[in-house]
Amino acid sequence: MPIRPKVEQLPEEVRAELEQRLIANAFSGYGDLAAWLTENGFEISRSSLHRWGERFEERVRAVKIASEQSRALVEASPDDAGTMNEALMRLAQEKMFTLLVDLQVDPDEIDVTKLFKTIAEMSKAVVNHKRYAAEAAERAREQLLAEQREKLKDVARTTGMSAATVDEIRRSILGIRT
Repeated sequence: MPIRPKVEQLPEEVRAELEQRLIANAFSGYGDLAAWLTENGFEISRSSLHRWGERFEERVRAVKIASEQSRALVEASPDDAGTMNEALMRLAQEKMFTLLVDLQVDPDEIDVTKLFKTIAEMSKAVVNHKRYAAEAAERAREQLLAEQREKLKDVARTTGMSAATVDEIRRSILGIRT
């Protein structure tokens, strides 16, 4: 089993700061980063940081590409029957598989079941969001129709419209069947 890089042994908050600094510096300035880590009590060589940084940059690039592909899928094809959800799941599965292969990650060290469970939960959240959005749109439609009914009553009362005219407006213009 290969030795874990020293960067991965850093405390979470230090590694998070290192990742932010790498991204902010466009994945350069490894000497300065090594000096910063030394100032904070962590001895990691510039070359070790560089090796780890290259792998981290590839992961960041892969996430960016996956995000752009997902955005392009959403823009290119409106979702009418869960097809977008299925496409995104397949894209996420493909990206995870590629990540596992490219980074030579030991599947025994990563719980792949949790990764796929996360995708399933994400899909469920998307479906729930769509359901909520459809319900909200229906409530807004019902509210608008109720407001239009009231306005029609007011107009009919103030202008002296006949009941037949009001019914015709209700049916033909507002599409209200009451």
